[in-house]
Amino acid sequence: YKKGECLIYKERPLDCRLYPIKIKFKQDKAVIGLSLGCKYISFLTEKKKKELCYRVVIFLKKAPSIISNDYLNLMQSINFISKPKNFWMRKIVEMIKKKSFWEIVK
Repeated sequence: YKKGECLIYKERPLDCRLYPIKIKFKQDKAVIGLSLGCKYISFLTEKKKKELCYRVVIFLKKAPSIISNDYLNLMQSINFISKPKNFWMRKIVEMIKKKSFWEIVK
């Protein structure tokens, strides 16, 4: 971390690129939300936060299922073998895994 920017910023992993969108897993459930610890989010109006949440839901509905499933399965595996960081977030959408495929439930 140097000058307010991550040293690998240009080559950062997908999970970092998606920030302030975060995912919490509990068994075969995933909650996708906005990280409330993000300074950017704290400066957004409520209207802008709702627009961002809406764009995330639209993306999840339109993205090829192979991409979203592969990503969520990978992140679930990483979550399983690591100690996930605790963070506050505002729920955007909840997903459930059925036979290796993730579906939006709320």
